[in-house]
Amino acid sequence: MTATLPGALERGRLPMVLSMVMSAALAVITALRFVVLVQFLTPDDYGRINIFATLTSVVPLLMSLGMSVQYQRVARAAGSKSLRTLTRTALVVNALTTLPTFVIVLLIAHPLSGPEGYVLPAILAVVISAATSIATLYSQTALGLGYRTTASGMLFLVNACGAVPLVPIWISETASVTSVLAWWAAGAAIACVLSRAILPSKEMIPVDDLDPHLSYREGIYTLPVQVGPWLILFLVRYIIGLNIDTSAIAAFAVASTVADMGFLVASAALGFFSNRLMSNQITPARALLFTTPVLLAVTAGGGAIVYLFLPIIGKGGDYEFPVAVSIILAMLSLTRLYISAWRPRIVGLRRLHSTSWVYFFCIGTISVALFTMKPATLAPYAWISLAAFVLIAGVQRSVVRQAEA
Repeated sequence: MTATLPGALERGRLPMVLSMVMSAALAVITALRFVVLVQFLTPDDYGRINIFATLTSVVPLLMSLGMSVQYQRVARAAGSKSLRTLTRTALVVNALTTLPTFVIVLLIAHPLSGPEGYVLPAILAVVISAATSIATLYSQTALGLGYRTTASGMLFLVNACGAVPLVPIWISETASVTSVLAWWAAGAAIACVLSRAILPSKEMIPVDDLDPHLSYREGIYTLPVQVGPWLILFLVRYIIGLNIDTSAIAAFAVASTVADMGFLVASAALGFFSNRLMSNQITPARALLFTTPVLLAVTAGGGAIVYLFLPIIGKGGDYEFPVAVSIILAMLSLTRLYISAWRPRIVGLRRLHSTSWVYFFCIGTISVALFTMKPATLAPYAWISLAAFVLIAGVQRSVVRQAEA
């Protein structure tokens, strides 16, 4: 029995077109955010903002105890009747993990704190993370129910809320770490409420032969896999700050900005294929055929623009754009896209936990290597990050091959 998707927005190629339009809009918003922040923040403050921005990619996954990766599968297997259970589970789990998460963020933020302190920024980072975690529930549920356009819209709201601080910054012509995070937190809360409001409630017929049950054990076992990629990105920046300084974090962040933007846009487009990848209806290679050119175009074009205009727009002329590091990080983003293309398949096979060990290995190796070597330049940090993701991609592909054998 198959489900009939409601409304023209969810039929044919239109969801793909709309997803690409929203991805392009997100790229523009991300670029504007970058331009405004480097105009009004010193490299030190921009480095601190980048630490919190990367941290808010890790923390929502921790707050959900890894459950979020199951929402799409359960919604697709059980239909609309799963919404109440999914929502209740997400709210309870996030409520239980908020306080421990806040303590962890405080401890992490303290060593790199600036003149504004670290307590209020830590509180705001947890607010952003909690709102993102709940909004992810709604977007994953919508995607599982077949509302691809709606899910893309929800993700757009979540990812775009980081641009909310731009308006007050333009008006006041001043910015600080705390003010940027405060406006971002307000935008994240609004995005969370809007995501719930636009989540379709029409009854849907369950589709596909997938397991319809939520599992706390599966969530916790797969948590290293979900947190791993973002934790590696955060860990490398954090160690740069400890080994060198926060202005070095800013230089690394600038180098990764265009590559991260390309990955963000391409992975948003990849969401169009997610259900079919999970059900093995198409191959990841086909999805990559459409999304890889998007990543390359955004990265190449954005890199050229940043290289030309950063010396002009950067506050005090103190920003730098390390071209070699940017190229390495572009290769890293390509590897991340490859991993993302295979992720729905391994989720559908319920073998995601089998790759947990490689994330533990990479995180431990990176920590020991960088703290021991203490590189004074940024290139080693980029190469070590790339090597970690290449290893992860190889292990994930091997697990899928074994599961399908």
